[in-house]
Amino acid sequence: MSIPESIKRQKPTQFGALEIRCFGGDKYYVYQISSQWDADKNRPRKVTGKSIGKITEADGFIPNANGLRLMQEMRLTPDVAPTVKNYGAYELLQQLSPGMDERLRYHFPDIFREIRAISLLRLVDSVTSAKMIQPMFLDSYMSDICSDLSVSEGPVRRFISRLGSMQDQLDTFMRSQVLPGTTLLFDGTAIFTRSADSLAVKGYNPEHNQNPQARILYVFEKDSHKPVFYRVVQGSVVDKAAFMDTVNASGCSDCIIIADKGFYSKKNVSALMNAGVKFILPLQDNTVNVEDEFYENPDDGKWDDVFSYHKRPVWFRKRPSGNK
Repeated sequence: MSIPESIKRQKPTQFGALEIRCFGGDKYYVYQISSQWDADKNRPRKVTGKSIGKITEADGFIPNANGLRLMQEMRLTPDVAPTVKNYGAYELLQQLSPGMDERLRYHFPDIFREIRAISLLRLVDSVTSAKMIQPMFLDSYMSDICSDLSVSEGPVRRFISRLGSMQDQLDTFMRSQVLPGTTLLFDGTAIFTRSADSLAVKGYNPEHNQNPQARILYVFEKDSHKPVFYRVVQGSVVDKAAFMDTVNASGCSDCIIIADKGFYSKKNVSALMNAGVKFILPLQDNTVNVEDEFYENPDDGKWDDVFSYHKRPVWFRKRPSGNK
């Protein structure tokens, strides 16, 4: 049974790592917990200690005899070194993303705390292995505010697998981050991997690396640089083949698409125009839309007009594209 937030907020912090357990549906008791290495299973395991009290919504934390004894020992031994845990980076990131908890809770009501905790651990400590989540968790203050989370290797792998299967909810959550009328930047990148993943296949990349890869297409807000959407596709799929799928999935309509010259083609331009999306695409060097004589002509009359951008004149010429 999940622990109510009103009970979690009452959990004491001076005793180190703790766990709240529910009995009888409405009685909540607090236990000390620690981590111990299991040599047989070659992994750490959680060890539950003694109860130190209970928590009620009306009275908060109520220590029992064991809890009172620990409190008395702490008062009698002020020179005992306090528990030191990483705090600043985690708190800063949460302050920089106000409202994120509520948005996560709305779209992922039963796992939003796991998403927040594991995401912060992977971001702050650059953790890429599920095996390393637990040590980082125990060294951070996330273990104080989320002490009931199971973060050993097995549960973390199952959680990541479950989250990856919730594509519809992920898309809905990310679409809620895309503000109307903003300028979005799209960028594709390759992730090389030797794992047995169906997405990892050989494909093109600027480094000409022949290792299996997956492709990620990111969408960023221009002004805030905040990532608002992404798509993971098979490594053999080039960015422009997955582009319109990502545009449609992101719910992008009232926005400006900016891409590099490798994206330009009649097919892609038609897709953008049919979708009613504004876009800026540089032409490739060998484009047939600009004849050689244009470059050779020094006369200013070859331009249609000029406009000012950031106090600089920009000359332009309009050219037909199909029936446009």
